[in-house]
Amino acid sequence: MEDLVVQTWRDDKEATHVCEERDGLRKQFKGSWRWVVELLDEVEKEREAKLTFEGKASQAIATAERLRQERDEVRQNEGRLCSECDTLCGECDEAQRRVGSL
Repeated sequence: MEDLVVQTWRDDKEATHVCEERDGLRKQFKGSWRWVVELLDEVEKEREAKLTFEGKASQAIATAERLRQERDEVRQNEGRLCSECDTLCGECDEAQRRVGSL
């Protein structure tokens, strides 16, 4: 009978030890899980920041391209207007010569 009591005592002690280990592992798992969730949150924030940056960069590139096109149009208009101005100046000079010869 004494062996049975000793065995029961040992089993209870072992069960307590197993429960303590289980509780420790649960705490460790919960801590690890929180760490994983925090890490995923941080990764998501960085991804959003990257997308925001990429979006702004894309907008800046599109704006730069639009401004280049507008600049090219202004240069073409400038060239056309200069040519028209030269033509008109030539016509004006011709008209003044005609008036002066009368």
